[in-house]
Amino acid sequence: MKTALRKINDFMEQGEIFLAVYDENDRLAYANQKYRQAFFLEPDAYPTWAELMRSNYHARRGTVINSPDFELWLKSTLSRRGKIPYRAFETDIHDGRWLFMTETVDEDGWMFCLATDITDLRA
Repeated sequence: MKTALRKINDFMEQGEIFLAVYDENDRLAYANQKYRQAFFLEPDAYPTWAELMRSNYHARRGTVINSPDFELWLKSTLSRRGKIPYRAFETDIHDGRWLFMTETVDEDGWMFCLATDITDLRA
């Protein structure tokens, strides 16, 4: 069992997936290196999802958000975020990559986010 858990941890940190876990207050509880790099998170940063989106939007990095009114977009998105047990969607990030992301929410309100780079499929 210890070997399997060690291997899972190795895959999460060294693999090609973007992985994050948000707690019931939508605060980052865990993010692997790939997720942290894509969304400009320092190793010791644990912002809420709204704080992450806001800081990246103003720095023109991370998720591409095409809205003339960011705060309205954020309010609308937060009203829907975490309300269904599972959703999947594509998202662009400013460095040109296109990600396929899934969000799984448990009964306690914790969210597991998993993304893969699907940029090559765009062509």
